[in-house]
Amino acid sequence: VTLTLLWVRGEILSFRLLLLFFATSAFVLLFSLVGFFKGTSAPGLVLQEAGGVFSAIAVVLLVEIVRERRCIDGPFILASAFWGSFIFATLKSLVAIFLALKLISFDQVYLFFLNNLNYRVVSSGIFGGLVRINFIIYDFVVVIMLFIAVAYPRSIASVPKLARNLFVPIGLACLLFAYSRLLFGVIVVLFFYAWIFRWNWRGKLVSALLILVSSLFFIQWFEGAYEQRFLA
Repeated sequence: VTLTLLWVRGEILSFRLLLLFFATSAFVLLFSLVGFFKGTSAPGLVLQEAGGVFSAIAVVLLVEIVRERRCIDGPFILASAFWGSFIFATLKSLVAIFLALKLISFDQVYLFFLNNLNYRVVSSGIFGGLVRINFIIYDFVVVIMLFIAVAYPRSIASVPKLARNLFVPIGLACLLFAYSRLLFGVIVVLFFYAWIFRWNWRGKLVSALLILVSSLFFIQWFEGAYEQRFLA
């Protein structure tokens, strides 16, 4: 209601952004109600996840308001999002490696986030004896920033090239440990878009060779992951 009144008075937001905000909120609310009444998860968990998604929407809206008032600009927002994603992906990949090496236990990780941040990590055992660690909203931001880094690097020109290059393997490792069908699907779609419309012949050749080499060395892992996440 407050946002609508501010828009009517012409103080903030374009109609397009306001409409997108309400449409996205309605979408989240609909599926929250489905989860709530279907009873497959505890009502408190459904509300917690819905609150997390609504918080993400609110952050995007607030950033856009600040941008419209020209307090910050688009490149600054993208650079900030990049560095946040870089730090998050690095820390998450390190945690996953420590878990694989048995240096820490998953119970320690789970209780840390639950007790200190009131956040329930989405997790399960995955193929190869590894542990799935999925932070739903944050992993999705990593996907978007990874796409921007490889398809629209000029959008984050203030970020050093070395950092952008390092972010590619670190971001992919972060998403691999997320082990999410949605994220895997988004990665494939964005990869084909970048391969067809954004990369030159050299980028297309290098990416094709990397996929071929990865397929040769990790074919059993890919087959197991596909069977577990898509066919099971």
